[in-house]
Amino acid sequence: MSHKTLVAYASRAGSTAEVAHTVGDVLRQAGIDADVRSVDDVPDLADYDSLILGSAIWAGKPIPETLQFMTRHRDEIARIPVAYFVLCEILRNFTPSNRQIALGYVAPLRQIKEPVSIATFAGRRDLSTTHPIVRWLLLHLLPIAEGDWRDWDRIRDWAEAVGEKLVLADTAAPDREEREVVEALAS
Repeated sequence: MSHKTLVAYASRAGSTAEVAHTVGDVLRQAGIDADVRSVDDVPDLADYDSLILGSAIWAGKPIPETLQFMTRHRDEIARIPVAYFVLCEILRNFTPSNRQIALGYVAPLRQIKEPVSIATFAGRRDLSTTHPIVRWLLLHLLPIAEGDWRDWDRIRDWAEAVGEKLVLADTAAPDREEREVVEALAS
């Protein structure tokens, strides 16, 4: 039986979605069957052996769709290994103290399911599609900067490592054989 992973993401401006698609590409290159979908486009997790969930962080929290997804699929998530990644502005300056702050943003997800891995990445802010007056206000009156601070090498390295962890965690799961028997009987 092959291992199938869902890479689900919640993204406001597309940065987290781009990272999710890169993670999915890395998993597929490693021979893992991976689907990449917005959390809004996932009806259930029945076909998946593991989950990677990514979220943008806004105001120190995963965006609401992330927690809604976790709550909606709580029972399904309980049966499979998970990993989380978050993108947040504080990691523009990747220091140990900023990483600890970013790890704290994942606490609401960890309360639902403890992951096999957590990754924290800097994101991207592109205000080019924002109304010019609003953009000027954001750039000149608030401490907001534009830029792309994502470290694609770190993202790819994590994706490769987490794919291996998820496959191993799924293979070692006590109910793996039972699920395989049920799936065989159902087909």
